[in-house]
Amino acid sequence: MSIRHIFSALVLALAGSAAVAAPIVTTSNIALVSDPHGGRSAGISRTVLTAGLFTDLYIITGVSGFALLDGVLNTMGGPAAVDIDFYSATINGVAFNFTKFSQISGRTVYLDFREIGVFSETGFNSPFTLTINGRAGEGLADGTAINATYSGTVNVNTVPEPASMALLVVGLLGAGAITRRRQA
Repeated sequence: MSIRHIFSALVLALAGSAAVAAPIVTTSNIALVSDPHGGRSAGISRTVLTAGLFTDLYIITGVSGFALLDGVLNTMGGPAAVDIDFYSATINGVAFNFTKFSQISGRTVYLDFREIGVFSETGFNSPFTLTINGRAGEGLADGTAINATYSGTVNVNTVPEPASMALLVVGLLGAGAITRRRQA
């Protein structure tokens, strides 16, 4: 093989690797809503209309300081035009654990028909960022029109700061001392 053939092969290989599309990145703010149990939560839902890689960044607003976060992500697939595959999801860099479920429809087996990602309660300091990486329309050419959706929920429970906890403890100790004096 001549140098010219090797050079041509190298140029073609590099051109082919450069043809891989970069993920489409979207950034959204999600506001937390109070729940009846004293926590806060936010629902997310996204419909992807073109096949290809994606990275979605969700900035969680409405809480500052230290908090405990947990969450769930869910997608239902099927044919490639409605399929989303999660590659990873993190909150402030800590990963979700994903489980994939298969489904048989007639003679077709969908190996990753449903994907559920669970994020166990973990403590963080704000700001909070949910990052989701995946591919919509697995097996279809990038840019192909599709209609694939995923959804999820993020729950946030604030934790009182140490100074507030110390003040509460001092108040309880004071109330106990006053009660003890009155009884004596």
